[in-house]
Amino acid sequence: LHAVMSTPAAQVQRLHRAAQEELNRGALDAAEESCRRLLAIDPRHADAMFLRGMVFATRGRLMEAVRLIEAAIALRGDRAEYHAHLAKCLMLANLTPQALEAAQRAMTLGAADALTLDTLGNVYARANDHGKAVELFQHAAQLKPQNAGFQFNLAASLDRKSTRLNSSH
Repeated sequence: LHAVMSTPAAQVQRLHRAAQEELNRGALDAAEESCRRLLAIDPRHADAMFLRGMVFATRGRLMEAVRLIEAAIALRGDRAEYHAHLAKCLMLANLTPQALEAAQRAMTLGAADALTLDTLGNVYARANDHGKAVELFQHAAQLKPQNAGFQFNLAASLDRKSTRLNSSH
């Protein structure tokens, strides 16, 4: 049994799961190390590139994150969440036109999970498109009503949308 678990495919699977769990709990050094080890086995593992990009994004190293997420997209351009997080990194780097292009690609690909929808909502909110942000936040909050962050983003965007509507009269 141990010999089966140490095959490269099993190692890739174990490291991938570890990187996801480490990133989710904020263990950035461990997540980056798991991604590095995984990429040493499979240099074309798109999700490892994406997860490593997320580590860099969390650390504020936005252009390194962009480079890694773009590499992941070059391998798996069909993943809406890759485009959404690319959009977020570009927006945080004040590259708004490129961010909105990436967000639109994510929307075209059919962003459907709550985290991706919330990420896109944040991109549109930063671009002051609170109408689109509200739609995305509402969808995310419907999918995960127990998530306080999604509820907060929805409320904040509704408030900004209403403030903008009131100030335009």
